[in-house]
Amino acid sequence: FGARYGWECPLLFGPVARECRAVRQHAAIMDRSAISLFEITGPDAQAFLDRLCTNELPERGGVMAQSPMLTERGTIQCLMTVARLGPDRFRLSGPVEAERHHFAWLSANASEGDGVTIENLTGRCAALLIAGPAASGILSNLTRTEFTDNAFPPGTAREIDLGYAPVIALRLDDLGVPAWEIHMSVEYQAALYDALIDSGTAAGIADIGLHAFESL
Repeated sequence: FGARYGWECPLLFGPVARECRAVRQHAAIMDRSAISLFEITGPDAQAFLDRLCTNELPERGGVMAQSPMLTERGTIQCLMTVARLGPDRFRLSGPVEAERHHFAWLSANASEGDGVTIENLTGRCAALLIAGPAASGILSNLTRTEFTDNAFPPGTAREIDLGYAPVIALRLDDLGVPAWEIHMSVEYQAALYDALIDSGTAAGIADIGLHAFESL
């Protein structure tokens, strides 16, 4: 284990090549709690984010996109993943080392009259990554939600129940295999991890650490 900007995180659970093979051939799970999370809500949430983001915001709920956020001079201030969860509700995620910076910058750009609430969820939420060819089947064992490419394509976000946990599942597209990042309240993480391990044992699920994740 090692420290990542104050967060303890697993660096590896065995030879990194073996962990990478698990992702490519079977399934792997990783603690991804070392991210910053914010929720933007309110009647002016879209206008507020439109003012800050260079990319177009997702037009409908359940879609996400990455976007730089710029200063008035046009320099990059943040790079965030923006998931639209409803007409006036957005979930933003970014690097954990920038949590205080991002929260301060978002707050500084919200005028007093804006109908916007900015909530820092970083300390209250946890996240798990599950990836690999068998990932969709492992997740499907714990919910009625379909995890096929047609039902849950890359770039989408869903609020679902997974096991006993209410979660937000985000379908990723940057690992070369089916992958989901699962956000939950921190009190659900340990039980959900155990449930996913139980569901994935027959499929050969393996723990992976930061070295493997950053090499994929």
